Amino acid sequence: MIFKLPNAFKDFAGKNCDGKRPSDALLTHCRRELLHAQWDVLLDDDFLAAYKHGIVVDCCDAVMRRFYPRFFTYSADYKEKYVESPPTEPFLIDYRVILSSIRDLGRCPCPRCLIPMARVYRMGMVQDMKERKTLARVDDENRRHKVELAREIIYKKNYAVNNEKVESILRPESLVPTAVSINLDTS
Repeated sequence: MIFKLPNAFKDFAGKNCDGKRPSDALLTHCRRELLHAQWDVLLDDDFLAAYKHGIVVDCCDAVMRRFYPRFFTYSADYKEKYVESPPTEPFLIDYRVILSSIRDLGRCPCPRCLIPMARVYRMGMVQDMKERKTLARVDDENRRHKVELAREIIYKKNYAVNNEKVESILRPESLVPTAVSINLDTS
């Protein structure tokens, strides 16, 4: 079961925000943090080992089978979000996307690339297909550094989640200050 931020949290936050109602930006940030904390618990070392190597189960027909646990979601609303399978493995489709730190209704709306909203009208054109590769979102040190820098400003310097200092770091790539600690590298 995935838990939601309890209603009592608003009262708690209000008491710790000089009696003011917590901002929508703060509540959104806290909801993201709660969700990711729950994923950290779900995706523990045992689960990640089973994800990578499978679990051998003695099935009711007395045959031992290896199962690979997965979480499936459907969030593709246009064909271009899909990653094609390699020809050698036609049934293997990789749908991994860095969703954890992408801003809703941000400047770059695609979870796979950094094409700005102003160029979305070119979707499916030759130039668009090239830019999807050159502007692909990558979970690299640069992205992680930006998120960590924003978190330092929020948590150590006590700035608001949507303060201009934080926004100037995150807004250009439609990022949010949610850290990701799980690596699902299955190589």
